[in-house]
Amino acid sequence: SFGIYIKLKEKSLPYFNYNIHHYRKNSTWGVDIYKKEGYPSGYFTTAGESPVNPGFANSLMALTTMDYSEVKKWENTYVGKRGQDYLDFKAEKAEKLLDLMEERFPDLRSQIDGLYTSSPLTLRDYLGAVEGGMYGLRQDYRNPAKSFLPMRTHIPNLIFVGQNNNLHGLMGTTMTAIVGSGQFIDINQLIRDIQNA
Repeated sequence: SFGIYIKLKEKSLPYFNYNIHHYRKNSTWGVDIYKKEGYPSGYFTTAGESPVNPGFANSLMALTTMDYSEVKKWENTYVGKRGQDYLDFKAEKAEKLLDLMEERFPDLRSQIDGLYTSSPLTLRDYLGAVEGGMYGLRQDYRNPAKSFLPMRTHIPNLIFVGQNNNLHGLMGTTMTAIVGSGQFIDINQLIRDIQNA
């Protein structure tokens, strides 16, 4: 994925407490197929609410698809040591994503106080994700045992949780954390506590 992380100017954008999936076409089909032409085809965004100015967003995060081949020439480099051409590459990607975001958030650029970017190399370096993948181990529905990673280990009280266990991505991480906690505490009580929080 390619991501941008935006620090917003104070009181510039009303806060929204939901995720937005915005697509260039009026369909979600094919949005996962990466093409340089017409990039990006869509994005996912979420906002952070300002603790100082409730009701207003203080940040936006947006993710879109990206093919690893575009960053392959920098794959033997590390964060902060990739050179100006890499920074220029990410800035160009960010501008294209901001163009599409302004369809949903007109005049967004004037509301930006700071902007940071991430590429598949960022995810690789910080998360250890192979080729910067967002959703954990590549699963094969034809052979699920091939990529199955059990939660239980042979070491007492050591379990694995995260996007590589059971479900992928953020939801998978959350769900396996709950199921993993259920290995040590009453999971039904934990679920009741979450529902009542």
